Amino acid sequence: MKTRLPAVPLLLPLGALTAGILAAVFSDISYWWIAAGAAVAAIAAALLKARSAGAALIVFAAGAISGGLQKPDVPQALYGSLRLISGRVEEVKCGDTTQYLIVRADSVSGAATAPFRLRVTLRSATPPVAPGDMVRFRATLQSPHPATAQIPTGIDMEAWCLRNRIAALAPEVREKDFTITGYSPGLDTRMERWRNRLSDAILACGLAPDCAELTAALVTGDRRFLDPAMQNDFRGAGLAHVLALSGTHIAIIAFVVSLIFFPLRMAGRRNWQSLLTIAVLWGYAVFTGMAPSVVRAVIMATMLMAGRISGRHTEPLNTLCAAAVIILLFRPYDIFSIGFQLTFLAVGAILMFAGVASGIRLRWLRVPAQWVALSISAMAGTAPLAAWYFHTFPSNFLLSNLAMAILLPVFMAGGMLAALSGADLFVAGTDSVFDFCRRMAHTLAHAGAGEIGGITFSPWALIPYYLALGALWYAIRKRRIAYAVNSLLLLVAAGFIAGLPVYPQFEAFPAGSRYATVILAREGNNAYIFTDASPSTLRLIKRTVPYAAADYLSTRRTDTLRIAMPGLRTPHLRHNGNEWIVGNDRYVVLGACADTTGIRPQPDFLIISQGFTAPIKVTAAALAPRHVIISPRYNRRRQQAMADSIRSLGYSVIPGY
Repeated sequence: MKTRLPAVPLLLPLGALTAGILAAVFSDISYWWIAAGAAVAAIAAALLKARSAGAALIVFAAGAISGGLQKPDVPQALYGSLRLISGRVEEVKCGDTTQYLIVRADSVSGAATAPFRLRVTLRSATPPVAPGDMVRFRATLQSPHPATAQIPTGIDMEAWCLRNRIAALAPEVREKDFTITGYSPGLDTRMERWRNRLSDAILACGLAPDCAELTAALVTGDRRFLDPAMQNDFRGAGLAHVLALSGTHIAIIAFVVSLIFFPLRMAGRRNWQSLLTIAVLWGYAVFTGMAPSVVRAVIMATMLMAGRISGRHTEPLNTLCAAAVIILLFRPYDIFSIGFQLTFLAVGAILMFAGVASGIRLRWLRVPAQWVALSISAMAGTAPLAAWYFHTFPSNFLLSNLAMAILLPVFMAGGMLAALSGADLFVAGTDSVFDFCRRMAHTLAHAGAGEIGGITFSPWALIPYYLALGALWYAIRKRRIAYAVNSLLLLVAAGFIAGLPVYPQFEAFPAGSRYATVILAREGNNAYIFTDASPSTLRLIKRTVPYAAADYLSTRRTDTLRIAMPGLRTPHLRHNGNEWIVGNDRYVVLGACADTTGIRPQPDFLIISQGFTAPIKVTAAALAPRHVIISPRYNRRRQQAMADSIRSLGYSVIPGY
C-alpha cells in the first residue's frame, strides 16, 4: 500500500537546526551551555506533552553542537607575533606573483595544537605549491575579524573566512620563510588529481578551446580555464548558474547513467538500476568536491529513488528540507554560503510555483508555459537575494533561460560523447551548439539594459518578501484568498522597506592599501582620501583606491573622489596637516616632520608614518592614543618590532592599516 507523506514536516526541524547553528556561531555563550539549556527545555516540553516543541528543541541543540564543534577558533595569544607554523595545504589559487593557500595547521612554534584552517598569502610564485603539500613557514597571524569597519563592498573577508571556517590570516609570507617539507595526499587531493586528468582529456578531445573549457567546467566543476569574458557574458545574460554544477547538471548525468543501466530494467531488476544510479551519483558528488548544490541534488535524487524502491511517494518540498538538514548537520557553515542559499531558494521556488502551468489544458501550450513558469519561479526565489549580494539584476533572464533549458542537455550530452569517442560528428555538433550559446549570451548581455546595476536596498526587505512567497504558495495550495491578500500586503511592506534610505550621510573606512595608510571618507555624494602617502606613492594611491572601491562608490552614487588636502573643511571632515578629523574620530599623523608640540593628547588614532625617529614609547605615553596605527610604508619586520614595543605599554596596535 502506497502512502503519502505530509507536505513539509521537516520545515520546523530545518528552522530549529538553522537557529541552533546561528546561536553557536554568534553567541558569546559556550555552545555546550546552549545545547544543555535546549535539552532541559525539551524535557520540560515532553512533560507538558508538547512533542513538536520538544523535538524542535532537540534539533536546535544538535545544531548548536554541530556549529560549535566546527567553529573556527584560535587562541588570542597566537595573534600579532611572528610564529613558525606547520600544516597541510588543502587549497591553492595562483595569481601572477602570489599564491593564496588554505592550510590546515597542526603545529605552532614547534608545539602541536588543535588543527585550524588559515589563509596564507605567499608573496612569490615559487616554490609552486599544490594541495597535499606539507609546509612550514614563518608568519604573523591576524584575526579574520577586522579591528575597524571595512569598506562594505567587494569581498567581505570576515564573511568569507566564516563560510570557509578560516580561523586566522597570514597575509605576508615571503619565499625565504616558506618551505615544503613533504607530501601527504588525502581523498580531496586524489579527487582533484582525477578531476584535472578528466579536464585535460576533455580539453584535448578535439573540441574548440572555449567549448572544451565550458564542457570541462560543466562536467567536472573545474572552472580554472573559463574565459573571463565568457563568464561576464553569461552573468550579464542571467546564465551564471549554468557555469556552476547544480541540479540540472545532476539530472542530465542521472539520465545518462540510467540509460547505461537500462538493461537491468529490461531484465526486471528495476531496483538494481536505481541503486547503481544512486551509487554513481554519490561517487560523482565526491569526485566534484561535494559542492552544496551537487549534494542537495544527489540527496533529493536518492530520496526520490528510495521512495520508488520502498513504494512510497515522496513530497519534493519535504525532500528539499531533508537535503538541507543532512547537509547542515555535517557542514553547518554551508548556511553562510551564497551558493547554498541560492540553490535551495531556486529549487524551493520551482517546486512551489512551477507546477501552476501544469493545469493548462492545451497541450501545445503546456510545455512552453511550464518552461516560462520554471524560469520565473527560479528568478522569483533567487533574484532579491542575488540583487542584495551583487547589486545587479539580469533583465534578459527569461529569454536566455528558456533557450538554455533546451540547449544545455544537448550541449552536455554532446560534450561527454565527444570526449568519450572523439567522433567528428559529436565534436562538430557540440561546437555548433556552444557557438550559438556563446553568441546568444553575448548578445543578451550587451543588448540595452542587459544587466541592471547599482541596486541597493536594506536586507530587512528580504524577510517580508520571502514571507510573501510562502503566503502565496499556501494560498495557491489551499485556494484561500486570505493568504493571497496577506502575500500582497507583505510584498507592499517589502517594497516600502526596500525604498527606505539604506546608507547614512557620512561613512569612513580604511581602504586597506599596501602602500600607505589610507582612509576613504564619504560625505553625501562626495568622497575623500586621507593618506600619509609620499608624493611619489600618491599617484599609485590615486589609481588603486578608486579601483578597489569602485563597487562601494557606485552603490553610494558618489559623484567625486578627491585627495584630502590641508585646509579641507566640511561638516564631518577636517585636514589640519598632521591632524585629521574624520567624523567623530581624531587622527594624529607623526612622520619625519611631525612635531608633537601643541597636539592635544588622547587622539582616537595615532599614525606612525615613515620617517618617524622620536622615541616611540615616550611619544605614545605622552599622547595616550586609543589606538596606534603602524603605517604600511614600513616593511613588515619593522612594523612588527614597533608594534611589540607599543603593546608593551598596553596600547592597542593596528599594523598595516
